[in-house]
Amino acid sequence: MTAATAYVLLDDGARFDGIACGADGHAVGEIVFTTAMAGYQEAMTDPSYAGQLITFTYPQIGNYGVSEAAMESDRIHARAAIMRAAVDHEDTAGAEGGWLSWLTDCGVPAITDVDTRALVRHIRDRGAMRGGVFPARVPEATARELIDAEPPMTGRDLARDVTPAEAHVRDPLGGTTGPHIAMIDTGVKRSILRNLRIRGATITLHPCHAGADALLACEPDAVFLANGPGDPAALDYVVDTVRQVVGKLPVSFDKAALQRYLQFGLFAAPSSPFAGIEKVPPGGIVEIDARGVRHSTYWRWKNVETPKQKPSLDDFDKIFRESVRRQSDVDVDFA
Repeated sequence: MTAATAYVLLDDGARFDGIACGADGHAVGEIVFTTAMAGYQEAMTDPSYAGQLITFTYPQIGNYGVSEAAMESDRIHARAAIMRAAVDHEDTAGAEGGWLSWLTDCGVPAITDVDTRALVRHIRDRGAMRGGVFPARVPEATARELIDAEPPMTGRDLARDVTPAEAHVRDPLGGTTGPHIAMIDTGVKRSILRNLRIRGATITLHPCHAGADALLACEPDAVFLANGPGDPAALDYVVDTVRQVVGKLPVSFDKAALQRYLQFGLFAAPSSPFAGIEKVPPGGIVEIDARGVRHSTYWRWKNVETPKQKPSLDDFDKIFRESVRRQSDVDVDFA
């Protein structure tokens, strides 16, 4: 058995040993996980993961290499990669380099041979928390000090770290002419822009701190709010801008921004893809994305008066089961 050369340390003291396989160094931030079976390069370059260390639940990561086409931004935003069985293949179609070689060249620490099932179950049960990836030579006491020095994610505005410095325009792709969209860029992915542009949209990307006057000055047909990193509760200045635009133009909300706009409490049931409802105005409509079933599935809670309590786990379970049944061609029996 190969001796451990690196380890993951969590804020609550839990430790998971493994083998260093990226850049030589340490990284601290919020430990999160993704269940995607592919798209590891997309995840690492997604601005939404800024300030976070990604645990990949799918075991083998790196088996089809990396390429420029898979980049979701101009650089890596995640701080480290945590994996069960990392490989450095670059002999597949479309690969322009190896996964681990790319991480190393980009200065990003990575660790493999970690019991990612145990790690994911730990943070799933206890919630996302600060932590770090450290070479074995770093004493655990020193690692603890580095983690303690990392600011918690609560209240952090990381959108300003990934937003463009000034507004710029992305033209349509493919010769089709469509609507002009003003996008508040709090960390949008390239794939979202590409899909809109393929459908003929002209997109003006605005810094996240742009005001309503700046959005309306380009005479758009609609306003689009991207997703992004950090705590949505820190983006009330974006919500203030949207309040000045609503009623003048159609607005597409990111769910977290929608929660802030409607003054929801930000909470979710454990292990549930659903966000909750706390302060819905009477007669209001809330759309909840059933991510665990299909991204395009929405459930409308109509004419909901402000509830006195958060939805229970049974409420979320009922929504999920009904969502699965409606999206299935056969009757689904839940044991």
